[in-house]
Parts: sequence; C-alpha cells; structure tokens
Amino acid sequence: MLYRWAVMTCYVWSMAASMAIADEPPTAGPDLTASTLVARKAEQKLLQSMQKKIKVQWTDATLRDVLTSVTTQAEIGLWIDTVAFAEEGISTDLQITLNLGEMTVETALYFLLTPLGLDWQGQSGVLEVSTREKIKETLFTRTYDVSALCKVLEPQLEAVNWQPAEPGGVLGGGMGGGMGGGGGGGMFSVPNDDDAAQPSLLAQYGGGMGGGGMGAYPPVSPVGKGWPIAQPILRAETALMELIQSACAVTWQATEGEGGDLTALPGRLIVRQNYRGQSQVHSLLQALEGMLVHGVKSKSISVRRAGYPAEEDTAIVRALAEPNTLAIEDHPLDGVLQGIAKSLGVRFWLDQQAFADEGVAIDQQVTTPDKPIALNVVLKHLLSPLGLTYLVHEGTLIVTTQARANEELEVLIYNSADISGNAKELVPIIEKSTAGTWMSIDGDGGTVEPLGSGLLVIRQTQRSHVEITNLLNDLREKADPPRASEPPLLVQRIYVVQDQTAKQDLMHSLPEMVAGWDSQRGSVLQLGHCLAIKQPVQVQDRVAEIIGTLNTAHGHFNPKPPAGNTPTKTAASPTTDAPPTAPVKLAPTP
Repeated sequence: MLYRWAVMTCYVWSMAASMAIADEPPTAGPDLTASTLVARKAEQKLLQSMQKKIKVQWTDATLRDVLTSVTTQAEIGLWIDTVAFAEEGISTDLQITLNLGEMTVETALYFLLTPLGLDWQGQSGVLEVSTREKIKETLFTRTYDVSALCKVLEPQLEAVNWQPAEPGGVLGGGMGGGMGGGGGGGMFSVPNDDDAAQPSLLAQYGGGMGGGGMGAYPPVSPVGKGWPIAQPILRAETALMELIQSACAVTWQATEGEGGDLTALPGRLIVRQNYRGQSQVHSLLQALEGMLVHGVKSKSISVRRAGYPAEEDTAIVRALAEPNTLAIEDHPLDGVLQGIAKSLGVRFWLDQQAFADEGVAIDQQVTTPDKPIALNVVLKHLLSPLGLTYLVHEGTLIVTTQARANEELEVLIYNSADISGNAKELVPIIEKSTAGTWMSIDGDGGTVEPLGSGLLVIRQTQRSHVEITNLLNDLREKADPPRASEPPLLVQRIYVVQDQTAKQDLMHSLPEMVAGWDSQRGSVLQLGHCLAIKQPVQVQDRVAEIIGTLNTAHGHFNPKPPAGNTPTKTAASPTTDAPPTAPVKLAPTP
C-alpha cells in the first residue's frame, strides 16, 4: 500500500511539474552567430596587423622561432598545424635563413612560406600556418553585396547583348543545394571605422549562409498563396560569377568538378571557397566597384590585396628602365645580380627553390657591355639563355625560372571604352597579338574576359601584361572617338490575355512592374483580346512570364466545360486556347 501511494505521488508530482513548464513562455535559444561576429572582428584586426612593418633578418633560425618572431612583432596569435606539417614531412625545426630588410608582415610571410609549400589563413582571427594543400581544402562561405555593381552593369550588358557562356551553366541547378552546408553566420557585415571612405565592399569581407539549401519552388496551393512569377534572369550577377571563375586562381565545382561553389541572389553573390580564393574574390569585386561605381579614372587597375606595396613595385620598374653602364667582365651571375639590386637600392630575392627544381646554377661567369643600357634589357640578356627571368613582386626584384614565372599570373582590369564600344571585339586581337599562352587557344595559361561595354579583365603573366598595355595604347592612339551607345532594339509582340478584365490593368501596371521598360520609344496597345507591346527583348521576356502566369491562374479558376457541353464557337467568339507564353513575334523596329 505504501509502495502504491509513493508511485501515485511521484506521478502526480511529475504531471504538475510538466504542466508548470508548459505554462512558461519559451526561452530564446543560443545566438549561433555570436562566435562568427567575434571571429570577424578579430580577423579585421589581424589583417590590419599584417600591414605592420617588421625586420626580416634571420640566419639559421628554426621555422618555429621565425614564425614566433613574426607574430610577436605583429602582436597577433599563432597556430601551427603540426599534423599537416608531419603529413608532408615538414619539421618546425627546419633551418631558415632570410635577410630582406624591413617589410610588412604579409610580404614577409610570402617569402618565408611560399618556397616551403606552406600558406596561411586568418578567418578565425588567428594566423593559422599550414600546408598549401590543407589551406586549399578548407572551404567556408561568405556573402558579397554586389547590388551597386549590378545596377551599373545591367544596362551595359543589355547594350552589348551579353549572354551567359552556357544557358543556365553558371547557375547550374538554381539554388538547390548550392547553399547547403554553408559556414553559418548570416548575411551581416562588420564595418571598419577606419575604412569609412573606402568602397562599400570593404565591409563585406565576411558572412555566411548555412543551411540545407534552397531548391526550386515548392508546390503552391491554388487557393490563397497564388502562383509564383518566374524569377528574372540575374544577368549582371551571372556575368560576375563567370568572371570570378575565370579570373581567380582557385578551382570551382562548375568548371573543374571540384573546389568551391558560387550562388547568385538578386544583388548578392554567395561564395564558398578557401581563404586565398575569398581574398581574390574580394579584391576583384572591390577593384570593379572602384572603376564602375566610384568612377576611378585609370587605363588599368591591378587587382591586389589591401596593403599591397604597389608603389614599391612601380619604383623598381621605373629604375630598371633607366640606362646604366655596368662594364662587368667575367663575374659570377649571382654577384652581378646582387650588385644591380644594391645600386638601385631595392630588395632582391633569388628563388633558390625554383633553381633547385630546374637544376639551374647561377654562378656562371658573365660579362656586360660598357655602354649605357637599360637594366631591364641587361637582365633579359643575362637571364634568358639560362631559362631564367625576373619579376617585380611584393616590392622586391625576384629572379626565378621561366617555368616558375609562367605560373605567376596577375589580374589587371583594363578600361577599353575609348578604343571600342564593345570590349568583346578586342578579345581575339589581344589573344593573337601577344606572346602569352591562353586558355581558350592553348588549353592552358591566361584568360581574358570582357565585362560590360568597356572593361577587359585579363589574367596573365607580368611580361604579357606589358605587351597587352603597349598594344592597347597603340590601338588607343589610332582609335576613332567612342560612339555613344545606341539604345536597345525594339521588337513587337502580341500577347493573348485570357482574363479580359485584366487588360486595362496590365496596360497601366506593366510599365511599373517590369524593369527596363522604355516609355519614350515603346508602346502597349489593345487589339481585341490581345495586347500589342513594343519593347526591348529583355522586357518582352519578362512580360511573357507575367502574362503567362496570369493566364495559368485564369485557366485554373475558370476551367473549360466538360466534353459535350462546349458551346459552339461563332466567328465573333473570343478564343482562349492560345498558349499562355507564346506571343506572336513581329519584325524588330529601330
């Protein structure tokens, strides 16, 4: 009896407790974006610290000690991926000798890590050093606001009748699964007070959209929720996606079958890539925004990371173009190169790893003319016979192998509007008139992508960019004054409107509903049960989607009578059997 009483007491007590809990208001769950917000602020602080100047003077120091010295001087955190190091047989006790003087932390890491097959990433706010392959495999998602870019690009793409490389190719299967498994964190940005005057994309270097994907439209109930009007083609967003896949030196699922993914929403690009890829996308979009949105006046812009020592590069290039008398006879090549760099007062780096890979020795005896000759010409004649060349990169004169230099592709955006009203016309001229290899012709090498009516985004070697610049300057001198872009061609189409009461509403509402409607040259007229519309092709496509959706809804709510009860049509009877999205096309008019 006592046992039964105890059981009943426990049951009543548990029921009362559950009822009390049910009456309480639900509590908010944890903010899953809080850690992302903290990491993004920490990353911005890290990137700012990467621009601090440090002294690069290490002789026979261990790799761990060098990395510790760098991060201590920069006052940033350090994480060494020792597991990935061990998998590649790299020891943190590796002896390092590097003496390049004063430079930024980011430049120092380039010369320290690149020869060892290492790289770094900083999305967590800490300097994480790992192998290049491990960094490539670490993908995460960020969202970029490209609405301002798209607003400027849209009319330019329409003017040149731009079409995607493959219909639906870049967008693939829409958004189904394309956003699945994102990095979380939402579509928000953390502005940097110090960058208030910079283009708006500076604050967009972050963001993620986790979740299970956004597939096609779900089944829609015919009552109450309506029929979705087909989404317009994201022309500008698609053009930017194709450009990113071509210009950024990373792999993509859409083109290589592996690597990162791109998804477009109106005014947004959602990018899933590794840290190096995200940095390249950000730099490219920022450069485009500078030229197209903010009106930066320049014949070309180099797509570089924030803080890149571009002025130092320019100073070296100018110094190499000046005539100089060396008058050297039978001296080792490496000593001659060191002497040239010292006389110019510039940083100098020999790519010893590339020399070892190619089996090249640089201690041959060389002789230089005793006449004034530009140093870039001298370097060409000294290095070319050995399969060597030079680069100007990270504010440093670099001597490396020709094979290694061909792998170092740089992205420049050229403004060709003063040469041709359609940048696409210049693509075959550039590919056939320069010495570099091209992906479209040779299956390997650089790429050239026209964007809008006047931009060329070209990824090529440094030497090829010199040729391209000279070619465009020659064309610019002989070019006719640019012609004003002509308005898009108008076409006439006739649409059957099954709901006769909607025709008047459509005549007044279509100009407001459809972007790009030309009210000055276009027209919309009522012809019996049809609407005759004269507008550009892009506008007509959108009109067909809207009227087709209205006709579908009308057919659902006004079904045809069962067979046998159909009234006999007379000559004056209107027909409603025309396909809802098959307008009659007439000849285009200017």
